[in-house]
Amino acid sequence: MIAIVRVIFLIHLRPVLYFHFIIAMHPIRLFNFFAVNIFICLFSLKCIAQQEAKSFLYISLKGDNKVSVYEINPSDGQLNNIYDQPVSGGPASLALHPSKKFLYIARRNDKAVSAFSIDSVTGMLGFLNEISVVDNPVYIATDRKGNYLLTTYFGASKAAVYPVETTGRLSSQAVKSITTGANPHAILTDNSNRFLYISVMTGNKIEQFSFDSLSGSFTALIPAEVLPVAGTGPRHFVFHGTKNIVYFVNETGNSVSAYHIDNSTGLLQEFQTVSTLPPSFASASKCADIHLTPGNKFLYASNRGHESIAAYRVDEVTGALSIIDYYPTVATPREFDIDPSGNFLYTAGETSNNLACYKINEGNGTLDSLYTINTGNTPSWVLTVEYSGASASGVHSSHNTDQQENKAYVYPNPAGDGSCVVFYVNEPSDINISVFDISGRLIRNVKQTGLKPGYNKFNWNGCDNLNRPLTGGIYICRISYKKRSEIVNLYLNH
Repeated sequence: MIAIVRVIFLIHLRPVLYFHFIIAMHPIRLFNFFAVNIFICLFSLKCIAQQEAKSFLYISLKGDNKVSVYEINPSDGQLNNIYDQPVSGGPASLALHPSKKFLYIARRNDKAVSAFSIDSVTGMLGFLNEISVVDNPVYIATDRKGNYLLTTYFGASKAAVYPVETTGRLSSQAVKSITTGANPHAILTDNSNRFLYISVMTGNKIEQFSFDSLSGSFTALIPAEVLPVAGTGPRHFVFHGTKNIVYFVNETGNSVSAYHIDNSTGLLQEFQTVSTLPPSFASASKCADIHLTPGNKFLYASNRGHESIAAYRVDEVTGALSIIDYYPTVATPREFDIDPSGNFLYTAGETSNNLACYKINEGNGTLDSLYTINTGNTPSWVLTVEYSGASASGVHSSHNTDQQENKAYVYPNPAGDGSCVVFYVNEPSDINISVFDISGRLIRNVKQTGLKPGYNKFNWNGCDNLNRPLTGGIYICRISYKKRSEIVNLYLNH
């Protein structure tokens, strides 16, 4: 703050006064004056940037029909539960938009996917829309540009691609839907966004396609599939950040396979397979998830049965893997993620209902167990995201240097049940406030006229237009201004 005051003071000095102020100084004092001020400015700006950086962890709880949102303490990896977002229908797979403005949630029991905006300051989610999809979605992801949502369906043995609007909302009409081999799991485009791959677990193959990033369509390559050794069962996969290499974790083979990607054709060629289990282990186990650290130095894979995380070094020249060690973890580590700083690994125990945090040694990739917390019932997916000095997006609008933009917040209704929505208008305004249920049905509509510039509020009592009390749950509030609108979530407990 001192540095900012100094800068503002110097900027606002009239040029002549500022010139005489500098000329009057002794050369040594002049040097010290600039050196000290520059140091203070840089240090203060660094501190401000560090204070504004935020990291969040999202974990879907299929058994509780919600997604829990945590803020990550960057110094020690501790988690602070901000709030829980109700999501019906067994929320599972999560997908982050490349812009980090939107989160997509697969609702397996409802055969649907929901789209949410992310507030980069608070981590809170704002409902955008939902679509019905082909079947029970086991895996979702966006393409590298965020223009399409990629989906797979384990039981139905299908895959489909849906358009993503610039607002983050999902289009309900699939660009393309295909029948795959038996029980597909993951679907992703490569780093160049020119090729698409589907891991087919029971069918024991990898299906490979060219991907049209403009239309979202995809076409089988020749050959159309890669056939690993019988019993391998490719499940999830991750791309090396700088090399044309992709790593598959094999569910039934208890291994990780590395493939070269032909830059011209997109065809895969296996060059290494390594076990995820120690040689002495002979009991039943199945692999689940796989991730690389941000710098591509280390790779980790989870074992369900051995209940461990296998850690590997990644050769910086060849991309080949060498085992570091096997680290005990929570029961049934179905999913895990590495925070964007590469300092912490978080893994969820699907049957143990908890989450474990590990410190990643940046020098050798070893894991140090830090703590374990209870999550709730059936944690199914873990996703971390970092915002470095970003302004708010999604539910809360950003500040403008020339004019305060519209901005909405939600608080408990002081008059009783329901919610109080506080919003800001820039100029004398008439606005329309609409409340919808989770299916999109309009249940309450209010028009406020003659509003003065500044903060205003709408107290919702949890009733519809006929003043009939509604059942508890999540509702959607849309505030329509003159040129734009914004959406916030309302919560009703009764």
